[in-house]
Amino acid sequence: MEDVTVERSVTLDGSPEEVWENIVDGDLAGEWMGSPISIDPRPGGDIHFAPDGTPYIGTVEEVEPGRSITWSWRHPDRDPSQVTITVEPEGEGARLTVIERLLPYTITDAREHPPADTGRWLPEVLLAA
Repeated sequence: MEDVTVERSVTLDGSPEEVWENIVDGDLAGEWMGSPISIDPRPGGDIHFAPDGTPYIGTVEEVEPGRSITWSWRHPDRDPSQVTITVEPEGEGARLTVIERLLPYTITDAREHPPADTGRWLPEVLLAA
């Protein structure tokens, strides 16, 4: 798979703290992204976003409170991607950088590639299917 990454930065008038709150607060982030979004800003937290009525499935991977957040998500009709948003002080304001990169999307069939220790339960799973 070709590495596809998009990076955009913008300098904002707000303080880094204000910009951070705009990212992690659902109402403000929704205004920014053009559709309601809910972000649980902790590792393992959920991302809920459905700009076209079909929800993205997302999970927060890393958070440096007040500085950066990374999550991976996937729309059912699109490739999965990873988003990293970073906030840094710049002059009297803040610099916001968003990096989104496509992730590989693979599904393996356990019947064709079972792990070595599945011999005891794999036939039962296949019979139940």
